[in-house]
Amino acid sequence: MLFQNKSFIKKLPSKLGEYNKYSFLPANKQTDNILTNIIPLGGTMKKLAILIVAVLFLGLTGVLMADVSDPVDETVTGTVPFNASWTFTAVGGNATAFDSVLTAIYNADSLTIAGVQVCSTFNANDSVWVDAKIKSPGWSVPDDYPTGENKKSYDANSDFKIKVSAHHDSLDAQGTFDNETLLTDTDQHILMNITDGGLETTTSFTLDAAILWDWWVDIAGEYSITMTLTINQIVDGS
Repeated sequence: MLFQNKSFIKKLPSKLGEYNKYSFLPANKQTDNILTNIIPLGGTMKKLAILIVAVLFLGLTGVLMADVSDPVDETVTGTVPFNASWTFTAVGGNATAFDSVLTAIYNADSLTIAGVQVCSTFNANDSVWVDAKIKSPGWSVPDDYPTGENKKSYDANSDFKIKVSAHHDSLDAQGTFDNETLLTDTDQHILMNITDGGLETTTSFTLDAAILWDWWVDIAGEYSITMTLTINQIVDGS
């Protein structure tokens, strides 16, 4: 080892003024640094050695002084429910639509109401059906309306048809509802979204209605009927 070489070992000065034969400095001028007293280093090497020792000391001090808490995990969880919303453009003519049932309508056997429902925005966070039905108890008709005729019922002979006349690309008409189809008092799928996951649409869909009229049975008087549309989540394809 280096320090076993006697040529590099310096005797401590016996009195003030004695010179170190390696450093050529008076003993009382010698630094107290142990490196100077033991190893004959030049000025640059001496500074480098001191720097290395200082860096090692500071590094060791940093390690010894480190006091860091353990990482903390926080889990946020929960079940997101089914969400859906839609808005409809007000259709002002529906309240007076039957006022226009005149001779031409009876001759044509049908009153067509374009845009009986116009859905302007439709958003959902999952796949959905749009269902439609006639709201119970069905038609409200004049007191003298013939018993047993269609507007006294709300089954497949309800005299009330709807058609999906327009829809957003993410929606698709179901069954025969891309053409005029009779509604009943039971929910029927008229639309579904054909994209994976949910949907966010504008100009979503438009429904037209066609109401059948017959000279023989549809007597003069006040009529009304209500259609109900609902959003239903598709679960397991149904």
